[in-house]
Amino acid sequence: MHDTFDPAALARRQAVIGAALARGGEGLRYASLVIGLTAIGLSFVLLRVDPHPQAGVIGWLSLAQALFIGFGQFFGLRIAVDADLFADLARDPDLAVFDLAMASLGLLPAAKQGRSMDERVAGLRRLLRLQGLGVTAQLLILAALVAPGGTL
Repeated sequence: MHDTFDPAALARRQAVIGAALARGGEGLRYASLVIGLTAIGLSFVLLRVDPHPQAGVIGWLSLAQALFIGFGQFFGLRIAVDADLFADLARDPDLAVFDLAMASLGLLPAAKQGRSMDERVAGLRRLLRLQGLGVTAQLLILAALVAPGGTL
């Protein structure tokens, strides 16, 4: 254990961890796109090949998939930006200057200025959970389309 505590070193390590978490979430963005496009493509094929008694349900599931694709891409891009920002904070963890730069660009509301690195990583984790929930919902919709005795 270290005899002295260096807050700047802790902030740098937390930023490194945040960047790694954000980069790890990149796969969810691609998973969302692949799952969603697969489900929408399957829906169109099923509706074109044979009129289906559940055509209305299939249409709504396709619309839901399209919305979840947008959801997944938005959160995926947001998390990708966070990966770069956390990587930068790992090099220079001056949060006051970072907040000032973000605010001057209109990218950080006043209510979020002055947060600790812990709070910032916690926010990233919330985004990752939301993105994961969106991908899970997409998988459930895809399962509903292909499940025996289900929609199809």
